[in-house]
Amino acid sequence: MIRGLFLILLWLGPSAGAQDYVSVPNAPLNDNDFYNLVSCAAAPDSPCAKSRVRWPDEKAGNLSLGIVAIHQDYPRLLRTPIRRALYRAITEVNAADAGLRLRRAAPDEKPDIAIHLVDQKMGSTIRDFPEPELNGNEMPAALFWIWWNGRDEIQRAVILFARDVKWEEIESIMLEEVVQVTGLMTDIDSPWYRFRSIFAELSDNTVTRLQPQDIMALRRHYPPQ
Repeated sequence: MIRGLFLILLWLGPSAGAQDYVSVPNAPLNDNDFYNLVSCAAAPDSPCAKSRVRWPDEKAGNLSLGIVAIHQDYPRLLRTPIRRALYRAITEVNAADAGLRLRRAAPDEKPDIAIHLVDQKMGSTIRDFPEPELNGNEMPAALFWIWWNGRDEIQRAVILFARDVKWEEIESIMLEEVVQVTGLMTDIDSPWYRFRSIFAELSDNTVTRLQPQDIMALRRHYPPQ
């Protein structure tokens, strides 16, 4: 997206390069092409460029998210909007009625998806993060990192928010990050999707609700039980 979402993956199976988005013509994709693009970086009429990964069923039905770390210098004016955006993102994903159920982690629980509010500005180099794989990468407004096993089952994930993320973009950014850590990791580079998908690369971060094809993709990735 225009805000510079930086998608990072750790492959626990065969090594492969990460791809942030796939460019397509300025026209709607059919549902098959849309799903294949966001789930495995497949261009229309092309094979997957990434593994298609998902949370295992025993996790997907009770997937926990929580803010686990807030740097002492993280702006206080952003903390409440981020907490609210997390609640709204969970509500929005659950309303899609997929075979996926998100919930906020209990205060004493280690969440499956851990959110960190870090003392990093956009464009800075990540330093001293407890997950060493992230160190040395450039910090966008927000990024995620996921781990999966050799069966393409996601094991855990983290989401980082920069200290200078724009407050008016937080709700859209949070929703996309939460959706993408479900395994739908690739954005769509097409002007047609600018206001029509949470996955739009060419976005002003104004999409705060899942759009019809976003919901379709979630339901294909996690079929309703």
